[in-house]
Amino acid sequence: MTFRFRKRLRVLRRHFRKGATRAVAGIEFAFVAPVFFTLLLGIMETGILFYAQNTLQLATQTAGRLVRTGSAQGTDYAAATICSGGAGGSGAGHSYANSQEWFKDQVCCGISSLLTNCVGALHVNVQNYTGGFGSTFSNSVDANGNLVPVTDNYSPGSPCDVVLMRTTYNWTVVTPVLSWFLVNMTGGTHLLSATTAFRNEPYTSGSAC
Repeated sequence: MTFRFRKRLRVLRRHFRKGATRAVAGIEFAFVAPVFFTLLLGIMETGILFYAQNTLQLATQTAGRLVRTGSAQGTDYAAATICSGGAGGSGAGHSYANSQEWFKDQVCCGISSLLTNCVGALHVNVQNYTGGFGSTFSNSVDANGNLVPVTDNYSPGSPCDVVLMRTTYNWTVVTPVLSWFLVNMTGGTHLLSATTAFRNEPYTSGSAC
């Protein structure tokens, strides 16, 4: 009788020990899980940010080539079709109301696979200079040192002009806690920026640089 009681007691002890181990593991996971998933989400968003930055830079360079070769200057924006992934313009049927809307949409088409808010978040600034870079372009930071988006402007210039093209995109940071490290402007957003500079080609007959 005593032997059976001791045997049953050992079985119950092993059973409770396994249950206690599982409970401890569950409690430990509850403490670690928030930190783990926050770090995981932060790593994923940081990687996406790097990819988005490269996407914006490529779209900026591609659209800048339209200006450099004179293709942008020679495009009839009123008759231009909306490119795939573009946001369109403010005219009837999303047609373009001016050349600035058309050119901005060319950048939008290059980033629409990842950066979809072209209307509210994308800003494109194109400024031409007849000889070298001037000092008329605005700073990209405010008085407090926070980054600010560029002002929308489209002045592609003429053959042989020097052109500075800058684009910015306001990326809303979604990772909690780590957003303190990712946010670089007011409003809880991360400002992506890209720049390209070039001299326009002599794309008209008789012009020479």
